[in-house]
Amino acid sequence: MNSYIIVGLSLVISAGELLAEQATTEIQKTACSELKSAQDVLNCALERHPAVIRARIESQKSSFAESKASAFANPEIETSTSYGKSLGDNLWTFDASLNQKIEIGGKRSSRIEAARAEASRAEANLQKAREGAFLEVIHTLNRHRQIHDELEIIDEAIRAFERVQKLYKGRGRLSAEQEVSSEIFSLALGEHKLRRNNLRNEKDELKRGLELILEAKLSEEESYLPAFRTHWPSLNELRLDPEKNSEILMAKAELRAAKSEWNSARAESWPDLTVGPTFNWDREGSGDIYRYGFNLNIPLPVWNLNRAGRSYAEQTKILAEKNLEITQREVNSERRRFLEKYESVISEIGNLPDLKGIEKKHSRVEKLFEQGLVSTSLFIEAHRQIQEFIQTRNEEEHEATDALWKIHALDGRMFEEALWKESF
Repeated sequence: MNSYIIVGLSLVISAGELLAEQATTEIQKTACSELKSAQDVLNCALERHPAVIRARIESQKSSFAESKASAFANPEIETSTSYGKSLGDNLWTFDASLNQKIEIGGKRSSRIEAARAEASRAEANLQKAREGAFLEVIHTLNRHRQIHDELEIIDEAIRAFERVQKLYKGRGRLSAEQEVSSEIFSLALGEHKLRRNNLRNEKDELKRGLELILEAKLSEEESYLPAFRTHWPSLNELRLDPEKNSEILMAKAELRAAKSEWNSARAESWPDLTVGPTFNWDREGSGDIYRYGFNLNIPLPVWNLNRAGRSYAEQTKILAEKNLEITQREVNSERRRFLEKYESVISEIGNLPDLKGIEKKHSRVEKLFEQGLVSTSLFIEAHRQIQEFIQTRNEEEHEATDALWKIHALDGRMFEEALWKESF
């Protein structure tokens, strides 16, 4: 009967694990069914990123730790039998005892608390993994779009240089100055083509890396790329919530684990009891003697009171308390640093011309050159300056985006739906 019960419980547990796995798979399929926007890509990445998958499995595993820690030890049956003869009579003895281990001193409650601390640590680690995956993907998407903008500027410069080269070739005999100018344009054209090739390679590498994370192909139209951010939100000076910050939550989980270890070390100073009923059956010849009793087994704490273990656990607890205090200070300092950086960068970005304005200046420089009002070196330098300006603007955008989302992560707001609607 017991074997049927055990088999039934095993089947129920296996079915539950299978259903949980199927539910996770369905969530991933739903999140990655359509990748038409940056938000779709981010939702998919938060389900399929390798770091998130590992952290999620670890979190699911730790959720069973409390049930494991709260389990009681199984009772033990001990039996013995002996045979012999005395003065012609047959002798037979049978002994049996049922032993149950009883933990005293709070060992079981310490194990349960340690399991809960492990679950909290796994949850904090999962949140941290999701934040890291989000930052990685949002930077990849932004850089992908930035390369698209940089390629447009370089392609325009290449077309301009090719038009000039064509004009020189159509003139037949060139003056010495025109020959030098033609050679300079040829070198500039080759340099820009190399830049274009490097950017294309970087773009392809970013796309392949993103597709590897998403386990899906991205469209050639690139509609999933976020637009250049024209509105940068104002951030509150004091928005940090210590109950949502992954670093502080991790430090609190470490402290909780250290306290449970300290309680466990104190509990180890107490010996465990083994108690249970005993039964004895003696037979001499044709007579039977039955005895019933109670068994108690307790180790004597004479040589080892676990003083060293308690001291070690106490120092671990002190270290965890100090680590939490330091982490809280570091997180607040880090937020102030990111906020100062963010405000400094967006104040400069707001004064920069947009891409359309840059393209107009690009066209004006080319017209001035065609009219003979701008020298060859100045024309090439103007194109180079425009490209460097775009690169610098993109670097500043990267810094601002990085600071913004790291502040949201520190505040524990990175995955709020309202924040995503405002940002994408």
